[in-house]
Parts: sequence; C-alpha cells; structure tokens
Amino acid sequence: MHQDQHPRRPEPDRGLEGFAYSSGTNPDFLSVEQLRALIRAHLDPHFSVNDPA
Repeated sequence: MHQDQHPRRPEPDRGLEGFAYSSGTNPDFLSVEQLRALIRAHLDPHFSVNDPA
C-alpha cells in the first residue's frame, strides 16, 4: 500500500493545560499480594511466585 493511502493517525490528546501526574502524589498503592491477585484474575489464573523466603 502506498504511503498516501494509509489513514492519518489522529493527533494525540495532550490533556488539560497545566495537568501533571506524579505517582509520588498518589495515595493509593497496591501491596505485592494485591498485584499478584490482579495478575491471577486478569492475566494468568495459574500465576505463582517461588518465594525463597
């Protein structure tokens, strides 16, 4: 397909003027076990970790 036949991608949404995100200001953090549960629920129901401790 010739380059002129490709549909143009829309311009990315730049968000709100002056908006900035920093995970350092996020008060909601997940524990390791919560992350593992999300992996099992949404990606791999057989996910496990060999914990050497």
